[in-house]
Amino acid sequence: MKKLIYFLSFALLVVSCSNPVSKQSKVADTVQNPGADSSKAQPVEKRGVDISNIPVTKKDLGVFPYFSAPKKTIYINGGGKKKDFDQTYVPVNGILTPVEGPSFSAFIQADNGEEWQQFYVDKSYEDMIVSLGGVKIADGVVAKEEVDRIGKDKLKSGDEGSFDYWSNIPIKTYLIKRSDSDIVYIQLQTTSTSGAIQIAEKGSFHQTISLIKADEIKQQLDRAGKAVLYINFDTDKSSLKPEGQTAVQEINKVLSADMSLKIAINGHTDNTGNEERNLMLSKERAAAVRSALIKKGIAEERLISNGFGSKKPLVANTTEENKAKNRRVELIKIKDRA
Repeated sequence: MKKLIYFLSFALLVVSCSNPVSKQSKVADTVQNPGADSSKAQPVEKRGVDISNIPVTKKDLGVFPYFSAPKKTIYINGGGKKKDFDQTYVPVNGILTPVEGPSFSAFIQADNGEEWQQFYVDKSYEDMIVSLGGVKIADGVVAKEEVDRIGKDKLKSGDEGSFDYWSNIPIKTYLIKRSDSDIVYIQLQTTSTSGAIQIAEKGSFHQTISLIKADEIKQQLDRAGKAVLYINFDTDKSSLKPEGQTAVQEINKVLSADMSLKIAINGHTDNTGNEERNLMLSKERAAAVRSALIKKGIAEERLISNGFGSKKPLVANTTEENKAKNRRVELIKIKDRA
């Protein structure tokens, strides 16, 4: 009898060792298979979702924002908020990643007299997205540390269709890849009573502000004692983009033509995000312009730099167009003391 018990125990041990990965861990490392039934999934590498490996879809999505609310539900407050160009944060492998381009956000609720059905709403969006070649890349809550890193302002807290990142409500995130540079992200957060959706399309920014040339900078300095410039920097950084380097070259022309001219370089931002960060960023960007001019041969004593964050807006930060006007660098003519 004892020999039989030992034999059975040994057999069970062998079986359990031959299958170390549980069904639960397999499900945790999956991503939705494009074009397949939404209840099925395929394995994903444990390091996370590699967007470069996600297939490109040939399906026609139609016109942005692409998706209506499901039957018997509505997008409230005028049908949501659509912006031509915005910054939306999307969780990719647990990291809230900025996506710049057209955006749409809306709260969803049951239409008048209808009953809200959470599973029906989730299923409606998922089936539609998957049928278009979409892929689910995340389903869960975002870590509090990650939410705090970005901040409430950038996460559209209080905005139309804003998500509740602070109450452990899962967020389903999908993407539809039309090319390596043309990707649509859809985020959905639902509860037992209502929901919210955010759609962001990765797109190119089309600059509508023209570069001020050296002669106009000189005219503004002579006429008003200051010149307003829109210098392009990398997003949330103080490094100059190629267009920003071109703007610096125009400033250099003015300073090189008048060796007695001294200027203060002042950086300004809009009111998006954390004010402390904006203040630091505006100072760093002004200092970057000063440094670039010194490298071109302008004497250090002719240049000072400072930043004011969003404290001195040109116009109210009520629209994206106005915010663009407030993200600027001002050159202030320094008068010699008598």
